[in-house]
Amino acid sequence: MTESAAAALTWQAVPDLAPAGASWPVEATVAGIPLLIFKTKDGYRACEPLCPHQQVPLRSGTLMNADTMVRCSRHNFIFRLTDGAGVNCVGMKLKVYPARERDGRIEVALPA
Repeated sequence: MTESAAAALTWQAVPDLAPAGASWPVEATVAGIPLLIFKTKDGYRACEPLCPHQQVPLRSGTLMNADTMVRCSRHNFIFRLTDGAGVNCVGMKLKVYPARERDGRIEVALPA
């Protein structure tokens, strides 16, 4: 992420989400943006909740490649959780957002 792109994001808490008791992945809406939040081996990642191909819920998808990618359950399209790029579906892109745990809550970096 470029410096200017990072500056355009603000960290916002996910309401009513206690990380310790959550059943991952979690669907939430923050600042009017619907999200699907994953707990990965390296922390947390958030993305839009529907596959950009045919709007299939990614909640039923599978984390893969050491939790760095998500695979849609309908057509097996795979997206990187770092930048949203389609791995086996060139030209398709998933909206992704950085996420973190801070002070016992989950925060997501969203457009300002």
